[in-house]
Amino acid sequence: MKSVIHLFASIVRRMPVAAVVVVVSLTAVFGALAQEAEVSQGNEGFAPDNPEILAAERLGDMFGGSGEEVVQLLVRSEAGDVISAAGVQAVLAAQQAIASGPAAAELSVRADRPPIVSFLAPVEQAIAQQGMDPATLTDGMVKEMFGQALAQMPPEQAGFITGLLSDQAEVEAARAPAGLVLVFLQVPDSGDADQDFDRLISLESEMAADIRGLDVPGVTIEPFSFALLFENQDAFQNEIGRLFGLAALIILVILAFVFWLKPRGAASRWSSIRRTGADTLLTLLTIIMAITWMQGIGVLLQRWGIIDAFSPPTQIVPVLLIGLGVDYGIHLTARYREEVAEGAEVVGGARRAIGTVGVALALATVTTVVGFLTNVFNPVPALKDFGILAAVGIVSAFVLMLIFVPSVRTLVDRRAERGERLPRQAMEAGSDRVLPRLMEKTSLLAEHFPI
Repeated sequence: MKSVIHLFASIVRRMPVAAVVVVVSLTAVFGALAQEAEVSQGNEGFAPDNPEILAAERLGDMFGGSGEEVVQLLVRSEAGDVISAAGVQAVLAAQQAIASGPAAAELSVRADRPPIVSFLAPVEQAIAQQGMDPATLTDGMVKEMFGQALAQMPPEQAGFITGLLSDQAEVEAARAPAGLVLVFLQVPDSGDADQDFDRLISLESEMAADIRGLDVPGVTIEPFSFALLFENQDAFQNEIGRLFGLAALIILVILAFVFWLKPRGAASRWSSIRRTGADTLLTLLTIIMAITWMQGIGVLLQRWGIIDAFSPPTQIVPVLLIGLGVDYGIHLTARYREEVAEGAEVVGGARRAIGTVGVALALATVTTVVGFLTNVFNPVPALKDFGILAAVGIVSAFVLMLIFVPSVRTLVDRRAERGERLPRQAMEAGSDRVLPRLMEKTSLLAEHFPI
């Protein structure tokens, strides 16, 4: 580990220009690769053990055909019983909404099964046979029709219907707190899986919106399917963007506070502001470069089959890197300032800062990376990929902070050093600032009250 740190220090000392050129070139390459990154919309890599997904898969296997998609409508009653007049109104209203919406053209038509099957199918059949007006039904009439029709059904068909009722259902009493309506869709295969899935999301989202918009007193209807898990994908991306911007803004303020140089000696207020801004922006730029490296390397890892795909969980990694990467910049910059303030030349100060702080940062990097890489044993592919990409991003931030930042600072400060414009006295004033004084006073607690 020390040999790696010494290598970084040697690169910064001997070839800072080459280091900057190589880093910028690699960032351009990884940036181009990052443009090819696509976030997977599929669910095969996301929570495979989720009980709702497993239930949907089981419903598709049991009741669906080849290429069919099953949408579940969970009907619940506030009164605790959906085998009722209100339940019939809710089911019929849902069927009417589907029949009048865009999903109507994609309903799966089969001779052995209707495209929409509900837990109240026996009641629906009785209403149709007797030509009754559903609005005139009472709870007692619904229960009587349900029991009579269910008793006349073949055992297999009756088992199908009762399988759509809640586990807490009392079949003999015709009472259940919840029931399922199954909607079978047959979306044409265009040969483009991504395009078909996007179309399925759009279709089911519109249908779900119509269902959610129904107003049946005392009854709620909740749509669920694979595709509906991803109907808010754009909202998720917008939220990630908002979090990224918010994290960057907070870090910007913190860095400006930490890196502020109090005007002293040859350092005027303007030069202090300029120095503070330069160190702050350099740190943020390096973090953005680390994120670019992570994205670009991630595309390569995907090509090599090491990760499956970029997924919604992996989109959190950039936000994570802002918080983790900034630590490297703060420690390295603070140490470098201390060395220069004590009279070290710029090159020597950068080398000693890397040699001292670098070892501690390397240890912190290793422990953090190992923690994230434990996700390679996670059975959820999306979380495994998240751990790998987080590890790649953290290593990238570590390398860039210990090579790019001191190289840039060396090139800029050597000119200031030759022109005797280096604010050594201002850098020396770090211990007089609020944060160091606060930490110094806090440390007295350990000194006077150790127990």
